[in-house]
Amino acid sequence: MEYVLSIVGVVFLGVMVDVVAPEGKMNAFIKSIFSLFLLFVMVKPVVNIFSGGKLEKLFNSEFQLQENYLETINEQKLREYEHKIVSRLEAKGVSNLYVEIKGDLTKENGEIEKVYINTQNIVLNGKDKHINKYEVITECVKEILGVGSEVIIYE
Repeated sequence: MEYVLSIVGVVFLGVMVDVVAPEGKMNAFIKSIFSLFLLFVMVKPVVNIFSGGKLEKLFNSEFQLQENYLETINEQKLREYEHKIVSRLEAKGVSNLYVEIKGDLTKENGEIEKVYINTQNIVLNGKDKHINKYEVITECVKEILGVGSEVIIYE
């Protein structure tokens, strides 16, 4: 039943595009694309029968690879932000600091959940040794990540 509905859907879509498409070479091009698409829809069940469903497994593994790629990209972006925060703070005289960011930057808004900052071994360098280190760190993190102070956790 799904097979028949998919063929009917592609044919219906092809007819609708044929009605809307302009005359000339573009119309011929669009018709050839829909013909190829219809051919693919018609042949897919036959290929699945002979491959024992291996075609579906191929597509599923491709989606899994895409998810792994997105996770890797997310981790790289988070590490880049961590490095940027540490570098900026070192330029301000705050060193020996560990920053870890948790979040998902693959989403449209780039959601930062928590920013963990380990200040146990922190060293204040330079002329401003009597600064409020938490204020300087918080402002730097807010500036770079664009987050509120509620996501910053000091350890």
